[in-house]
Amino acid sequence: LKVSRFCMGGCPMGGYGWGNVQEQELIDAVHTALDQGVTFFDTAEVYGNVLCYEGHNEEILGKAVKDFLASKLHIRDNELTPGYDLYEVLKKHLAASMKRLGTD
Repeated sequence: LKVSRFCMGGCPMGGYGWGNVQEQELIDAVHTALDQGVTFFDTAEVYGNVLCYEGHNEEILGKAVKDFLASKLHIRDNELTPGYDLYEVLKKHLAASMKRLGTD
């Protein structure tokens, strides 16, 4: 597996704390990065903040590029109740991320 030396971060795509960002401008920015040889895009479901719209950055990145490499998960404290099943929690988050990214 070879990826570009540079990585484009997805946090601004979450729409929280970055001002007035428009979806098409973000998609255009991803396409510009691809045109410049960037093949590594970083995102996480938590980008966007729960108060805003968690996972929005993954949806935008999923629209812009289908050859996505990685995402990160954020497990909330309220999910770690006594007797929780970490495998099930991870499966739930992974399935949601894959859906937002438009991939299987």
